[in-house]
Amino acid sequence: MAKSNGSTVNCYDQAAAVTVFGRLLGINVQYAFSEPFGYINTTTLVGSIVTNDPFNPAMFTVDTTGHTAYPRIENVDAYGNQTRLRTSFGNHAYAVLNGKVYDACAGPVTGMTLLTYYDTVIDFEANKQWNQYLDHNPHLKLHPYYYQPLKETATEVPVTYYNIGDLS
Repeated sequence: MAKSNGSTVNCYDQAAAVTVFGRLLGINVQYAFSEPFGYINTTTLVGSIVTNDPFNPAMFTVDTTGHTAYPRIENVDAYGNQTRLRTSFGNHAYAVLNGKVYDACAGPVTGMTLLTYYDTVIDFEANKQWNQYLDHNPHLKLHPYYYQPLKETATEVPVTYYNIGDLS
């Protein structure tokens, strides 16, 4: 593999790498994709970044209505003070083998069941907070791609499996 984008990787890269290399070894690992995914609990992301916010706020663009292109909620400290705005994953990719998740991007996660993985990684309380915000701001629902309701329990999170050759 050759590095072509500096030191930046994402969940798609990581899930594809785990899937491809597993398949090369004869292991029937699957590329899995969940959309929407939502807010994450504090974890260690690739590069040893401990965070509950998967994106750098400088990445955000503002649309013509003055809204950022990704859902944002307040991130508060232990005293209830807003420290900054927090963003969510619109979607997320990871690998699955025999019903167990392997996520090289966050954690890493090595062998949790899907429901345990979702309960461990996704901040469902933050997802609920976002959904309440949407309920009180119905004009945001005019932008369904960026302002969609998020799942509130592990059993609601969708997963789609792809053949690695279908990802081009």
